[in-house]
Amino acid sequence: NAYADYLSLGDSRRMHYRSLMPSLRRNLPQATPIRVLDVGCAAGFFMDVAKEVGWEPSGVELSPYMSQVARERGLDVKVGSLEEVDLRREAFHLVTMWDMIEHAQHPRTVLERAHELLAPGGLLVAATGDISGVTARVYGHRWGVIAPPGHLFYFSRRSLFSMLDKTG
Repeated sequence: NAYADYLSLGDSRRMHYRSLMPSLRRNLPQATPIRVLDVGCAAGFFMDVAKEVGWEPSGVELSPYMSQVARERGLDVKVGSLEEVDLRREAFHLVTMWDMIEHAQHPRTVLERAHELLAPGGLLVAATGDISGVTARVYGHRWGVIAPPGHLFYFSRRSLFSMLDKTG
């Protein structure tokens, strides 16, 4: 079961996110508290780390099962896509999309909505595989990110930055 495999990675995912916190802090506005929206939050491992540092995380997750797992752990997670959920036009200092954008049916629409939800000076962080990168070239069709039907889009650094530029 893919969910069981993912859930077993909780400790290593939290450790990875902790390693990113200094960089995130340096690039965030000087606001208190930092309001975070984790798009495609799954079980909420990034949200756990955000809570550890005193931020206020919320999440959006398409999977009802994973949303329930996160909520049972005390996290604020809404079920649905970013385009569907009611966030009452809240302003977030940080919007994250950890390995999510490649799953989106309409990535441009997702990025436009994320831009609408960002507070002035806010930060959007999107992580995804780079189809033009060395790893993708070496492994070719065996590259782990090539994973249809779950992964709908593949981005190069250039194509993702172009889409980010076009969506604000």
